[in-house]
Amino acid sequence: MSETARLVTPDPLGDWVWNLMRDWRSPLVKEGLDAAGRLCDWDSSALASLGRDVFQLLFQWQPAIIDPPPAGRERIASLMDSVMASPGLQRLRECTANDEVSALVAWRNFFPDLLRTLAELPPPCECEGGCRDGKRQSGSCNASDIRKAVAKAARAGRKACEHLERTCGDELVAFQSLPPEQKLALAHKLASDPRLQEIMEQAGRWFGDALEQRRERHDSGTPDGIEFGRNLSRMLGSELVMLAEPALEELWLHRYATRSLQQYRQGQTPCKSGPVVVCVDTSGSMSDCEVASKALAIAAAKLARRDRRPVRVILFSGDIEVHDAPQPMEGVPWLKFLATVASRFSGGGTDFDLPLEAAMETITSCELYRKADLVFITDGYCDVSRRVEKRLVHEKKKRGFALYSIFLEGAGCESLEGLSDGVWTALNRESGLELLAGVA
Repeated sequence: MSETARLVTPDPLGDWVWNLMRDWRSPLVKEGLDAAGRLCDWDSSALASLGRDVFQLLFQWQPAIIDPPPAGRERIASLMDSVMASPGLQRLRECTANDEVSALVAWRNFFPDLLRTLAELPPPCECEGGCRDGKRQSGSCNASDIRKAVAKAARAGRKACEHLERTCGDELVAFQSLPPEQKLALAHKLASDPRLQEIMEQAGRWFGDALEQRRERHDSGTPDGIEFGRNLSRMLGSELVMLAEPALEELWLHRYATRSLQQYRQGQTPCKSGPVVVCVDTSGSMSDCEVASKALAIAAAKLARRDRRPVRVILFSGDIEVHDAPQPMEGVPWLKFLATVASRFSGGGTDFDLPLEAAMETITSCELYRKADLVFITDGYCDVSRRVEKRLVHEKKKRGFALYSIFLEGAGCESLEGLSDGVWTALNRESGLELLAGVA
């Protein structure tokens, strides 16, 4: 890319990120440029140069047009001035500046949409007139038209950033701590797959709902003792008396700050604390339930991680895939584990025996999962063989583990229900999420 094509004052970090993406052939860059190329007849070098400048507009805190602009680029520089003055771009930059992933995800949507709306403007060129014959002059498009175009494109950019943030959910801190190359690769995977986005967003919502249920169960419990903390709603009256005496006020504040006030301890239904093995039906009949089934499995994995509990996911149809959460559950391996579980869908027939036998083998042979409980997610369109039923009854009695089944779409399986310690037939706060709140 020729330096003479530059319109925006360069930022070294922005250039480093852009060159990294270009040299690395980042799919996010390629897709954005390909989409833009289909919307105009600009040559590839001019398109890439403008793309870099637009990326710098989103990336930099205070971008500025080069004064004077490179020869032959006066009209397009004027256009860029109008773009930069648009309130729509300013709002988009608030969530992208100096963030390589957000800037790139927004750019991939913003850049093609901007060119789509401004398709009749002339491309930058090196001719003396600064335009191609037969094209409109950039000056013929007034500032109001440009601002409307920018606002429309900026909405697409902001929406893409919001989707990425919701998809990452509570893993956003871990995501942002990754090296640039890994962040960009994972961002592309998340941003380019709408179904994966939907699964991860739903998993995040259910994870939050399950945590809220846990808090509600805890807060609604009957007091069964005294503990130290700083929950004012459960503080003992004797602590409140201290506030009535000015000489003791500083002592009370110190105890509040150090969580050493005496308060009533709430009784609660204890949650499980051992490992979790989650079996997820990925057969063809589950295609309409894929989002719910995968989101539930990922929400269970997130809760297991929060409680520092090992988790194994067994995806099954006519065959099985086994995916263990990494130890420790953090960084690239953890994020890849979630993405893999969410994105794998085999279709085909259904066999309940294979995943149940694999789960039993996990519990009986793997020390890490020796005390695991089993969560089984399916639409119920299959049966458990008598051979596996007998073995499962024997192993449950011998090992002391529990089997919890969730039947999506209201279906059921009599043989599996008879083996289960808990059965759910819907996913809402009154039924299926109890499993996440109290068991998983």
